[in-house]
Amino acid sequence: MNYFHDSSVILGYIFFGADRWGRQATARINDPVPNHSSKYVWEECFGAQYNDGSFDEGRCGTIKIKIASEARRVIHRIQQNIPLNDILSEIRQQDYKTTDLFRALFTQYGADPQIIEKLKVAFRRFEGLCYQRYTEVNDTNKITKHTRRKSYNEIFALLSQHIPDTADVEIIIDGHHLATQIPVVHLVTGDEGHIYNNTPHILENTNITEVIWLGSP
Repeated sequence: MNYFHDSSVILGYIFFGADRWGRQATARINDPVPNHSSKYVWEECFGAQYNDGSFDEGRCGTIKIKIASEARRVIHRIQQNIPLNDILSEIRQQDYKTTDLFRALFTQYGADPQIIEKLKVAFRRFEGLCYQRYTEVNDTNKITKHTRRKSYNEIFALLSQHIPDTADVEIIIDGHHLATQIPVVHLVTGDEGHIYNNTPHILENTNITEVIWLGSP
């Protein structure tokens, strides 16, 4: 068996403590099953690749900026002497990516008079762990990245009848292309609406063996 991961899995793994799929993505990537992905997924996660091998950061960069901005706003609210429970309510209502992270940190440091400094240290530690995971997926063999040069126009047309997002269709076809090269490929995704809910169409029209949704029990 082999896993083919889309961007929701890779980004969930990197930002494990501030992503709804962090725990599930980590479990899949650390599962003793070969991990695969594609150049198309990589560009979605990390942007276009330059000649020196670096990336323009893509969705990964956007998430990093969002997380850092949320942390600054939370610390500012504490400096305004807003009760921690009220801050938690605010960030939950505003759907902060860091809600669970700050809930845990408030539980740990809520009574500490040095809470702001403790939060800054803890957040820098979290950023360091995210960077470590970023390095793992980019600079090691943890995930094998594949490049597809074949278009599969017929499959694209069939899947596009059911899946409106062409980027999702391209990723599914990347998984199909891998499945023509190696046996038993399971597509792992956090996208319930466009990908998982279309499992019957994907299995009917591609060589993918199974579609695994990160939200499944």
